Amino acid sequence: MKDQSDPAFSSTLNVWTLATLFVATVTLATILVGWWRASVGKSRHVKRRLRRLAPNVRHEYVKELFGEPAWERPETRTRGNQERVPVHLTVRTWPLGGLAYLVTWSRQESENEGFKDTVLMYSVTTRSRLFRPRFRITGSSVRLGATRVAALGEAGSSRRAASFSLSADYFGYAEEHHYGAPIGDRLFGVCAAGYRATPSPPEIDDEGNAVSSEALTSYRHTAVVNSVMVIGTLPAAWLPKDVGADPQEVYRLDPGYQALSSVWQRLRRTSKGLQGW
Repeated sequence: MKDQSDPAFSSTLNVWTLATLFVATVTLATILVGWWRASVGKSRHVKRRLRRLAPNVRHEYVKELFGEPAWERPETRTRGNQERVPVHLTVRTWPLGGLAYLVTWSRQESENEGFKDTVLMYSVTTRSRLFRPRFRITGSSVRLGATRVAALGEAGSSRRAASFSLSADYFGYAEEHHYGAPIGDRLFGVCAAGYRATPSPPEIDDEGNAVSSEALTSYRHTAVVNSVMVIGTLPAAWLPKDVGADPQEVYRLDPGYQALSSVWQRLRRTSKGLQGW
């Protein structure tokens, strides 16, 4: 009678199968980690760092959190009722990947023998549906890219009337609200460089005010807040006209103005994950 033994077992074939499964698992895990870091994980990382910001911090502190700014420009304000003394500010803008823009307004103050570069106010503008952080207000919160402007309350209750800024290519909308301690002042609005910067503004006059209250009410019930400015203690005349990033300054970061990379380069970037902003 013929002996029926087990079929031959090839150890070499088994090793190659395990090696193939290992490489496939590592590749898939690398792609998933890269996607996480470039989307949800990156959004949480940026939110954690933004929660560490506050007015009156040093510019060096902000730079430690977000690196060097992409843009820096001077602006001038005035102080004093009788003698108008110029105050020189520095405006810096950080593109936080494809998620948001961070803008700070700083002033150099004398400190012993040197100068202290102090952040007087800063703004955050969302650029993506993946980045919709919440900002606390009295009894509620505002979520950038989701909350309607009308949910902030009546514009007449703010310290500064609602105003529009309009140029040949861009528009913006802003209104200030005071919530008392510890929240303080917040300037909410619609930035043309941000996510969901619609609809178009109503008819406005030369001073940036809506021609009719009905048009303003209709706009506030339709428009979505995509930008917030956190303000320290400073005169209202120092506040900028627009809430968020300057569209004419940042619009060239749009992928449509950049050289397109190949499919292989995009896959390689995804597999490596995001190493910086």
